[in-house]
Amino acid sequence: MYERSWASFTSCYIAAVPFFQNTLLSDFGFGLVLFGALRFAELRLPVLRPVTAEAIA
Repeated sequence: MYERSWASFTSCYIAAVPFFQNTLLSDFGFGLVLFGALRFAELRLPVLRPVTAEAIA
């Protein structure tokens, strides 16, 4: 679709800018769900809680 040149390379990246916003939004949303689920599981299941220095001593 594009020639092998720097001009085509830059025009391809410029054409992709509107889609990059959706990528950032989906990455943020997925990270929020993933880390939120981990935090929820840590609160519900004590075995998943991180070990602190006070608990070891």
